[in-house]
Amino acid sequence: MTAPDTAEIELNGIKCGIFKVILYAGHPNDVLVGSVGVKVQAWDRSLSQANAAYTFVWCSSTKHETEPSARGFAEIVCDPNIAATHVLITVENTDTTIAEVIVVGKPWDEYPCAKGYFSRNGKHSTYDFDCDICNNGYHQPHFSATFFPTTCVQCDSSRGQYSETLQNKMADVCPVCSPPTVPFTMYSGCIHCPQGTEYTLSGPQGGECPELEVVRTHHTTITPASLDISTCSSVGCSPCPAGTYRSVRLAATFCTVCPEVSVDLNSLK
Repeated sequence: MTAPDTAEIELNGIKCGIFKVILYAGHPNDVLVGSVGVKVQAWDRSLSQANAAYTFVWCSSTKHETEPSARGFAEIVCDPNIAATHVLITVENTDTTIAEVIVVGKPWDEYPCAKGYFSRNGKHSTYDFDCDICNNGYHQPHFSATFFPTTCVQCDSSRGQYSETLQNKMADVCPVCSPPTVPFTMYSGCIHCPQGTEYTLSGPQGGECPELEVVRTHHTTITPASLDISTCSSVGCSPCPAGTYRSVRLAATFCTVCPEVSVDLNSLK
């Protein structure tokens, strides 16, 4: 295969998940500039399969051609959840010969679930239980050829963590609600504390959890940029102390002292 040229490789009629495609040049000093696409010629699209049948999806290169380590080969990674029965290779720079092509992947039923996904056996499936997205409030940050996630890890809501989007569920650590908000039901988002409660933080003794400057004489609020709560061991809402209140109508973080009310006893006679 000599550039400029295109070749299509059939994967023996097997539906596969592709990790990456490695192109080796005929000369070790050649710099390869090319692209790799995959398509699946099968209508049995599974639940988590991202690509439709008979449509090429292009993979992305992780080795730039100007890096010294990339001379003589090109390593192109394909996104997870992409099924393939065919691989299309295009080499764009002239006077470059492709000596060898290695497609790294697994049959679809042996292909591991991607980040943010899990299944009964940690693998994809065409006809049985395919990979599914983690529930809200959970995450799954691993994807490799040897790791098969059968569960997702629950976010720590006591520390203000939540997960709502797929990006959240792919993260190594669940994101934290910005002060002064806390995780909503099932940790699917962030809300302000309900009426009758106020925002509270706590941390281990001697730790770096910030101390809130509580003001009760008037309605006050805090801004997210003013606090780093990543070291706090507990984030939540606590009932207003006796003699104080907090209404949902008021954009306040803390409970405020109840106003004094004077009553003319004579008027009650």
